[in-house]
Parts: sequence; C-alpha cells; structure tokens
Amino acid sequence: FFVNYTGGTSAGYTVIARYSVDPTDSNKALPGSELILLQFTQPFTNHNGGNMMFGKDGYLYISQGDGGSGGDPNNYAQNKNVYLGKMLRIDPFTGVKYSIPASNPFVGQPSVKEEIWSLGLRNPWRCSFDRITGDMWIADVGQNIYEEIDFQAGSSSGGENYGWRCYEAVYNYNTSGCGPLSNYISPVFNYPHNSGNGCSVTGGYVYRGSQYNNMFGRYFFTDFCSGRIWSTRRTGTTTFVTDTIGSFTKNDYSAFGEDDAGELYLTGNSSGKIWRLTDTSSCKPVAFFSIADTLVSCGSTLKLQALTGSGLTYQWQLNGSDIGGETSLSLTASSTGIYSVIVSKGACSTTSKTTYVKLNDCTGIDAQTNDAMFAVYPNPNNGTISIEYDRYAQSAKWPVQFKLFSMTGQLVYSGSLTDSKNAVDLAANGVANGMYYFVISSPDAMLMQDKLVVIR
Repeated sequence: FFVNYTGGTSAGYTVIARYSVDPTDSNKALPGSELILLQFTQPFTNHNGGNMMFGKDGYLYISQGDGGSGGDPNNYAQNKNVYLGKMLRIDPFTGVKYSIPASNPFVGQPSVKEEIWSLGLRNPWRCSFDRITGDMWIADVGQNIYEEIDFQAGSSSGGENYGWRCYEAVYNYNTSGCGPLSNYISPVFNYPHNSGNGCSVTGGYVYRGSQYNNMFGRYFFTDFCSGRIWSTRRTGTTTFVTDTIGSFTKNDYSAFGEDDAGELYLTGNSSGKIWRLTDTSSCKPVAFFSIADTLVSCGSTLKLQALTGSGLTYQWQLNGSDIGGETSLSLTASSTGIYSVIVSKGACSTTSKTTYVKLNDCTGIDAQTNDAMFAVYPNPNNGTISIEYDRYAQSAKWPVQFKLFSMTGQLVYSGSLTDSKNAVDLAANGVANGMYYFVISSPDAMLMQDKLVVIR
C-alpha cells in the first residue's frame, strides 16, 4: 500500500512511499518495509495536496498543491520542471522504485518532470475516479474568491492545464506571462466565497451505490467552511448541471469516503464523526428495473429496452453523458461503450444499472451488465467455490483464466474455464480463512472483473 506524507521540520518535504502488510496479520503494516518512491521539498507550510488513487489503467495518480504561501509566488503550478501544482502519474509496480508510463503526456520533452499528468492546480482537496466511466473529478481550493470543480474525461490522454495561477476558476488572477483563458481547461462548476457557499471546497465521489437510485451518477462535493453539499451531473461532452443538496453547518467536512458497494461517507474534522450520505427526499424510485437487450446477427444493432408507464420520461446515456435526442423507450446502440438510462417522473428519477456494449467488426454484438457477468458462490463459503457465467460471457475468447489472491497479493489458486464448461468447482481446501480477491479475465480483455470472496 502507498502513502503520501509530509516530513521534516518547518515547511519540510513531501514523501510518496510504499509499505508492505505483515503477512501474519493483514491489519498491520511492517514498520521497516518503507520504500521511498518520491521525495521533494515543500517551500512553504501549506498547500501540500496529498491525494493518491489508482486509475483503471493500474497507474498511481498523485495530486500536489502549488507549494503554498499565497498566489503561487514562484509560479510552480505552471512550471513543468517541478512536481508542485500537478497531478502526477506513475507505475509503482515496475522499475527499481517506479517507472514512468510511456503514455504520459510530457515524456521525452526537455526540462520537464515526465511524471506530470496534468498541471495548473492550486491545492486539490480531494480527487477521485468514477468507478464506472474512469472520469476524474478534482476539487481545487481557490485563493480568496472562488472555489472550483475540475473534470477530466476517462478517455483523456493527459496534459490538461487547469489555469492556476493565471486564473482563479474562470477569473483573472495573475496573468503575467499567461495565455488567454481559452488556452486552459475551465472548471465545470465554481462558486464564490460567501456565508452561504463557504470558503474551501472538499471533493467527493460519483455515487455508484444501489440504495439511492436518485443519486446514481451524480458527483457529490461539499465546502469545509459552510457544510453546503452540491451534486453535479454530466449531461453532455462539455455540459454539466449542478444542484444544491443542502447546508449542514458546523460539521467541517474534510473528506469523503467510498465503500466497496459505492455508498458514500463524510468525515468531520473537529468532531471526529463519520456520516453516511443518504437520500431523504420525498422522491421514491420510479421503479426497480434493468436494461433488457436483444442480441442479433452480425452487422445489426443491439436494442436496449427500459420499462414503460404513465408519465415517464427517458434520457439515455453513453459513458455517463446524455445522448442528445435519445429520449425514447428504446435505443439502438451505435458505438462501443457503457450505456444507461435515466427514467423520470416529475422531479424524481431513477438510473438503471449500466450495460457495457461492444460492437465488433463482424462477430455480432457483445453486452454485459456491470456486476452481473459472473457469479462466485457460495460467498462466504467453506473452501469450495463454484463459478457461473451469464450468457454474455460466452462471446469472450477462451479459455478464461481465474485467479484467487490473498489480501496481501499472494496468488493462492489459479485455473481456467473452456467454452464447453462455464461452471467449475475449485478445490480451495487448505486456504486459510479470510478475505480474498477473485479475478477473472479472457485473452481478448473483454472480460476483466474481480470480486471479494470470504472463506471461513
């Protein structure tokens, strides 16, 4: 596991380090196992950022503030030869300490830190990936007047410049040596400092849980000073809609958390409390439904079917963004991607589970519903595991590989399945009681999913 901490005295320095878990007790770390990957000086005592997260590409993303003081006096956020004011991206599993992905946007450029993925950040407090689309959301704390939410699509190849110190949100700050605002990536939402809004943004997550359908697909964030909570939903490639959820004063929310099921939590800085985000509106789910599909022959299309009812309206989405004009009961999929549909009745809405559609050249159409492509049961179990696929998995190339890993990353069991046999029992006896990751994949990479399983 990886940590980001500030060491030393006074301004000190930032450390990105890797630790190992005690193999005899997964609740403990080995104190002497630290391997320092990166270390660099902090010129001032504030704006250390510190968020770390893994992307769907398996790389580690590390956010850094601009080094502190006020106004970024050394213009670090725009300087590609320093780590400060940046989002970094490294591969911590190759090389002596780490390696720099060849796809990083500034690889090979002179006088540039090749670890940089994007730049122009002041003090990102907090960042997250949408677990379905891979989109990145960044809450960047402003200087004196504006707070902002930045967005990077999951399809991005990096290199975005979010504009600090030239601009605070979309407003001039210190434009000496800067280009016009159009040269930079503007936030998808910003708000001014005042008693209602607050003074310091705290970023959260896109809700992908199953308990509150009206929240599904919305990015939630708050303000540390005011306790006001907002949600933002992407409605197009460059369009977003933000709603105020409510104000919860004197809670000084410092961070969000996301559990394995996609439910969201908030931490109180001074109270030490943890809250769970819930939907207490008068809206009831329109209906519990899924997307039905019709698989047809090569060269045809896949039709997705939602439910019907009086007063219902529909909005289809591709990769988390509204598809313009697709507001009918059914949709003909025209490209590979993740499809969902929002069904509304009045002010209340429900979002379906997502369905992944892969359009092949001349081999038909493959689809899978997220979290429903294969089953591992019983879970918890007594050491013998059965694997079963739904019909969508049959279009994957064979043989399909499966592996069972301990929580410390040790390979415990492995095997394969063939097209003629889509269920198998694993003789997992002898594996110690505990939690394990079950990972399954196919040679064409169409299948790649994991589940937590418990042996007891």
